[in-house]
Amino acid sequence: MWGVAALGLVVEVVGMLIPWSLGLTRGVDPLLARTLFWWTGHPIVYFWLLPAYISWYAFLPRQAGGRMASEGLTRLAFAMFLVFSVPVGLHHQYADPNVQNNWKVIHMFLTFLVAVPSLLTAFSAAASLEDAARARGGRGVVGWVRRLPWGNASVTAQVLAMVSFIFGGAGGIVNASMAFAPVVHNTAWIPGHFHITVGTATTLTFMGVMFWLVPHLTGKRLFSPRMALASAWWWFGGMMLFALGMHWQGLAGVPRRAQVSASAQQGMYDSMNIALPKLLTALSGGVLFVAAILFYTVLIRTLLSPRVDDPESTPIPTSEAISPAGQNLREASLLVRRTEPLLALTFAALILVILVYGPVIAPMLANYQFIPGQRLW
Repeated sequence: MWGVAALGLVVEVVGMLIPWSLGLTRGVDPLLARTLFWWTGHPIVYFWLLPAYISWYAFLPRQAGGRMASEGLTRLAFAMFLVFSVPVGLHHQYADPNVQNNWKVIHMFLTFLVAVPSLLTAFSAAASLEDAARARGGRGVVGWVRRLPWGNASVTAQVLAMVSFIFGGAGGIVNASMAFAPVVHNTAWIPGHFHITVGTATTLTFMGVMFWLVPHLTGKRLFSPRMALASAWWWFGGMMLFALGMHWQGLAGVPRRAQVSASAQQGMYDSMNIALPKLLTALSGGVLFVAAILFYTVLIRTLLSPRVDDPESTPIPTSEAISPAGQNLREASLLVRRTEPLLALTFAALILVILVYGPVIAPMLANYQFIPGQRLW
């Protein structure tokens, strides 16, 4: 994913920005530069998210006391992410001129397709957690949730991350829609959205992973599991407050960036009924500060603690599958261990990118506009 996604930004920097900054060209084409940037810009979000997905599939079921739901479904979800997540950048450019609407619509539907592996992951992760909870005596349609190991900071952080990602995914559908995106474009809704996805789902998962990975790497016991658990809940609560306040302000029309003078901006805000969402956003900063203090206290005190002479005390929690991969797939994996189907999938992703970006970029290259801009040196 990184290799395919990075091509757009590499071409922009090497072919446009560096020559312009050195005075070798008299300007750059902003529209082409934006298009190349978003070729890279949006898949990077999934590049951060996929390590969290790896933990949800490969480690969390074992930590919770259960099993991965399906190895085949897991492979399918990651393959779909690789193919569908790269050619979606134009949904960031719905307001850009000289990009034909039909290509914007195509990118919109490709962005919607990214929801498919997310829904597969939601089903698989929930099934794995249910398997774990029922093995611990859970009963009922939803009553099994109470039997999850909520006292385990690593498990709790990742389960809360999954919960937050439900809201992030719903907001992502709004952002991807040509009908709804103009309503929230360049408003406070946008930072509210990515603080749910990257700031909560990804960050909380990384926090949870560190609660077992740091002891595993260092041979040290996790300092104060109760404090670690508290940091996860405080971070989740703080981010939910922040996201609620920012989404609310975005729907009220609060801009994402300062676009007018401070005095005019204050008058504009006074005309909005946003006192409560502003208060929620302000409170979230305090809650998140407490969470950060708790988390870094646990991390630093763990690193400064004496080493424990028990290398098996924190093993890698590799999960088994309820439904393992079929024999043919297993044999294929053994035969092509280094590439598996990744080479073919990467090639498919690259071809799809060329198909949906080629007709967009070709007219820009044919009508390249040298805009001088402003250099800082």
